Amino acid sequence: MRLRLVHTLLLFLLAAALLAVLAMAAVTTWNLQSGFADYLEARDVERLDQFTALVVELADNAGGMAALRERSPRMRELLDEFAKRQGLPRRGPPAAGEGRPADSPSGDRARTAPPNGPDRGRTSPPADRKDLAHA
Repeated sequence: MRLRLVHTLLLFLLAAALLAVLAMAAVTTWNLQSGFADYLEARDVERLDQFTALVVELADNAGGMAALRERSPRMRELLDEFAKRQGLPRRGPPAAGEGRPADSPSGDRARTAPPNGPDRGRTSPPADRKDLAHA
């Protein structure tokens, strides 16, 4: 069975279109990967500069780098201060001395169920809730 000229041309056109689509996809993928890597690198350099400015400011307030070293703030404290100034959410467990909100009358936090647990969305009643029937 011989292919007619029309079928041969159709196959060549389809192959050329497929090759063009694949080439375009490859170039787009490469461009996005290299561009995103450059973006992340620039963002990291900018944040490192901002963190350096924070450490310099803390050193100036402490009376120089020697005084800052003597005070020796922990890295967690520096990162928490940096996150606060950047408006970023804090990560990890609370630093030493933290843990109870100052505005809570009893110092206890409201207990909540885990977000993915069977009781997600419900909160437990406060521990110091008074029974209104006996009031």
